[in-house]
Amino acid sequence: MAKVDRATESLPFLKVEAAGNDFVLLDLRTEPGPRLTPPAVRYLLDRHRGIGGDGLLILRDSPQGEVVEFRNPDGNPADFCGNGARCVAAHLLGEGNGPILFRLMKIAVEARRTESGIAVRSGGAQALAMPDLSRLRPRPAALIHAGVDHWIVPVGDVGSLDLLGLGSALRSHPWPTEKGANVTFVERRRTEIRIRTYERGVEGETLSCGSGAIAAAHWALGDERGPMSVLTRGGDLMQVWRDESGSYWLAGPNRVVFSGVWPLTSKGAGPATRSKAGRKES
Repeated sequence: MAKVDRATESLPFLKVEAAGNDFVLLDLRTEPGPRLTPPAVRYLLDRHRGIGGDGLLILRDSPQGEVVEFRNPDGNPADFCGNGARCVAAHLLGEGNGPILFRLMKIAVEARRTESGIAVRSGGAQALAMPDLSRLRPRPAALIHAGVDHWIVPVGDVGSLDLLGLGSALRSHPWPTEKGANVTFVERRRTEIRIRTYERGVEGETLSCGSGAIAAAHWALGDERGPMSVLTRGGDLMQVWRDESGSYWLAGPNRVVFSGVWPLTSKGAGPATRSKAGRKES
């Protein structure tokens, strides 16, 4: 567990990744820790001036058990993160097999160790009503809610996409909310699906997306339960399946990349020294 060193004003952290989706994990179950404003989170997750990552995971204790706050690189919270949940699960499981329970934002998560890696169950997925998308190119086949919203766009070859161009245009479409949605491109193979995801809040592509894998599998499986093999942009293979209750499980590789301490004061050029413009305050 992290404990702020009051002598050096530094905060321990873990850099973790799941199928190439990387995060900064702060375990603050015994320590309130600093208040991280959106500018501080952006600085912390900056790949050039901070630790770098696709998101920030803040683990805390509550009367209801362990809870996890998730922030995107733009500093704003997101409702769910499948691979982030798997990283937290691995941290909490240690050498154990589980099952364990915790909450990521408002979503209840069950986790256990399986042959396919750390697996998390986070509830079901559902197809949402589609608006008139006749003017959009490429045209999404479905809008799936899997903790967060994903446009599902079938393509012949995910490797040849102009993902940034196509993804950014679709991501900003004002349906279903003003916040827009993630965009997951799906290539169907005989024994697997291959995906690439443009993530809202990251505003770019990640090497994998857990909620995107669940949303794509839900669309591809139809009435079947799976498992469905999902090949990510980073080359890792994930497994998605639906249990008897209708909830989805997501499993795959993950690891701790490194640990370190993050300076909180101006002496350490920490996030408290950054202004909204990204400059050091005097």
